Amino acid sequence: MNPYEKKHLNLFIPQWQSGGQEMSTYEGGLEIINHYLPDCELSTVDVSTQPISQQKNNILGYDDIMNQLRQAKEQISQHQPKTIFTIGGGCDSDMASISYLNQLTQGDMTLLYFDSHGDLHTPESSDSKYFYGMPLRTLQGQGDEKMVHTLFSSLDPSQVMLLGARDLDEAEKQYIKDAPITALTVADMERSTEKVLSMVREKNHRYIYVHIDLDVLDPGEFPYVPVPAANGLKIRNFLEILKRLNQEFHLIGLGLLEYNVSGGKEDEVIKEIVRLGCGMDTKKRNHLNLLYPQWQGGGANKATYEGALDLKKDYLDMEQFVEIPVDLQEDLSIENNIWGYHTIYKQLHTVKAMLDTEEPHTLFTVGGGDDVEVLPLSYMNYTSQGDLAVLFFDAHGDLNTPESSPSKNFHGMPLRTLLGDTHETILDLMYSTLTPAQVVMVGTRDCDPVEEQYIAENQLRVITAPTANRQPEAVLSALKEKGKKKLYIHIDIDVIDPLEFPYQPVPAAGGLHTETLSKLLKLCSEEFEVVGLCMLGYTALGQKKIAILEEIIQLGMSI
Repeated sequence: MNPYEKKHLNLFIPQWQSGGQEMSTYEGGLEIINHYLPDCELSTVDVSTQPISQQKNNILGYDDIMNQLRQAKEQISQHQPKTIFTIGGGCDSDMASISYLNQLTQGDMTLLYFDSHGDLHTPESSDSKYFYGMPLRTLQGQGDEKMVHTLFSSLDPSQVMLLGARDLDEAEKQYIKDAPITALTVADMERSTEKVLSMVREKNHRYIYVHIDLDVLDPGEFPYVPVPAANGLKIRNFLEILKRLNQEFHLIGLGLLEYNVSGGKEDEVIKEIVRLGCGMDTKKRNHLNLLYPQWQGGGANKATYEGALDLKKDYLDMEQFVEIPVDLQEDLSIENNIWGYHTIYKQLHTVKAMLDTEEPHTLFTVGGGDDVEVLPLSYMNYTSQGDLAVLFFDAHGDLNTPESSPSKNFHGMPLRTLLGDTHETILDLMYSTLTPAQVVMVGTRDCDPVEEQYIAENQLRVITAPTANRQPEAVLSALKEKGKKKLYIHIDIDVIDPLEFPYQPVPAAGGLHTETLSKLLKLCSEEFEVVGLCMLGYTALGQKKIAILEEIIQLGMSI
C-alpha cells in the first residue's frame, strides 16, 4: 500500500449524556447512519444507553462522557487519519476529532463552530451542569482537568470562529469579549457570504474544521433539533457558505451533530453535509505551495535567498505558502565533498518532515538555488509511481557528483542526485530516483566535460535554446515520446537569455526567449497533467512586476 495514500475516518459517536436524560440525539445519530450512510465504512464508539451517570466534577453524566471520549481517542489513535467526518450525537461528540486534527496540523487550523449556543461554560459557571454547554471551552483547555488532559491538544481562542450563536448566557458573552474569539451573527452571515470567507482568510491557517450543530439553522426551516433557537441561519445561506468554504479552503474535519429524528423524512441539508463529509475520503489531495529559499548550494552568495524573499513580498503575499526555515549562518565547510553539507542536509530533513505531513497531490516550489528541488521532485516522482516526465529548463547541466564537481557547490549536482548519483546520506532521504529516460533538458548550454560525457553515455535528451526558440513544438514532441501522463517542470531562471532577463546568479550567453518559455508553459499545461513546478535562481531586488514571473507563478498556483 502506498504510504502516501490519504487516510480518512468516518467516526460514529452518538453520545447523548451531555444533554441530560433525553436520548433524542442518540436516536437521531442512528437515523443518519441508517438512512444516509448505509454503505459507508464506519468506526463506532460504544455509547451506553443506561440511565445517565451521576454528577461528578460539576458535570452530569461525567463517567459516561469520559469513557466515550477515551474510546473515541483510542479509535482515532489506531487509525491515524488525515481527515475525519464525525457523526453525533450531542454537540460534544467531535471533541476528540477536533483536538486530534489540531494536534496533527500543529495548530495550523481554524475551527468554524456553527452553533446557536456558545458551548463556552466551565463546569463551575454552568447552572445546568449539562456538558453540552461546555465543549468549546473545554477544547480551549479550560474546564475539567482530566477531560482536558484526555484530549489530544487544546486550541487557542484565536483559532475559533463562532458562527450563528444567539442563545448565550452572560458568562459566555463575557468570555467572547475577553478572549480573541471571532463571532459572526446570523445577520452577518446572511448579509454576506464573503464576510465569512474573508474572516477565515484573516486567520491565515492552512486547514479548517467545520463543526455543525444543526440548531444553528432556523427552526422554521429545520425543526429537527433538541434545543431550537429562533431566528437561525436560513438553509440556503448555510449551504452556500459550506460550499464556498469547501471550495476555497482545505477541509480536514467535519462534525454533524444534534440531530433529532425526523420520522424517516429525507432531508436535503443532511444529504449535503453527509456528501461533503464522506467526500473528504475521495477528494483530490491538497495542493502545496512551498517557499524554500535555500542558498547554501551556491556557496557564500545569498542572492538567491534574497531573490526568493523578494518574490514572496512582491508576488506571493496573498497566497498560502509553507516556508522552510533556512539557516543564514555561513557554515560552508566541505563535508562529503559538498560545501555547506551540514546545513543543506539539515534543511533537507526539514523538507522531508514537511512533505511527510502535508502529503501534497500537486506541488509548486519557489527557491532558492536549484538544489532545493531534490526532495520535492523525488517525492512527486514517487507519488506518480514513475509515470512522470521531467522538463528541465536550465542553462546548466546540474549533473556533477560530489566527487566530479570542481566547485563542490551542491547547486551543480541536483539532477545527477535525482538520477541516483550522490552521497548515500542524501540518497537515503529521497523518496525515489529518476531514470534518464524520464528527462528532457531544454536550453542547456554551459556544462563541464564530465556532464557532457554523462549526457552522451546516458542518452539524455537535450534540446538547445536555438532549437526551442525556432521550434517550440520540438520540446512537446520530445515529452510525448516519453509516454508519461504526468509532468514536472523545473525552471531555473538562467535558462532565459540574460540579455532579456539578467536577474540570475550564473548567467550563460544565449538562452530561451521569454516568449518561447511562455509558449512552452502554455503548451505543456494544455497537453499534460502538470503535477509539479519549481522556479529557482531569481536574484533581482526591487524590480517592478515581471510578466514571465507572474505567468510562471500563476501556473504553479493553478496546478
